[in-house]
Amino acid sequence: MSKYGYIQLCGFAGHPMANKKGVILEHRLVMSKHLGRNLTSKDVIHHINGDRQDNRIENLELTTRKEHGKKNLRHKKYIRLKCSYCGEIFFREQRQIKNTKTVYCSRKCLALSPRMICKKHGTNAMYNTHKCRCEECRAWKREVYLKSKNKLE
Repeated sequence: MSKYGYIQLCGFAGHPMANKKGVILEHRLVMSKHLGRNLTSKDVIHHINGDRQDNRIENLELTTRKEHGKKNLRHKKYIRLKCSYCGEIFFREQRQIKNTKTVYCSRKCLALSPRMICKKHGTNAMYNTHKCRCEECRAWKREVYLKSKNKLE
């Protein structure tokens, strides 16, 4: 058994799909016999039901890395979100999301969001070096804070 939960088979020294110790993952061996060829390092085998020890050919599917990543979304607790600034659709793990009303796909979108721009100076209030403390900017920040608080309630 591998540390990731896959069944390992020993005694395959010299086999093209084996590692240096002569070990092959059983699901890769089953799929290669079914296809009648050796698998390359780019071939990814997906367990349809999510059980890594169920290596029946009906439960295995040959995919690309990109397809495999999308298929594994259903086994984890991912949420589909829309960036509050640019509108791009992206996925985040549920445990990473605290507030789903204002979410950003990147730090760049967070920095460019209107709530972070100082009206008086036109600078980014989060990353600027002078950290404006003028009364106008303080009032504006309070206003933005209260608006965002009211949206949450």
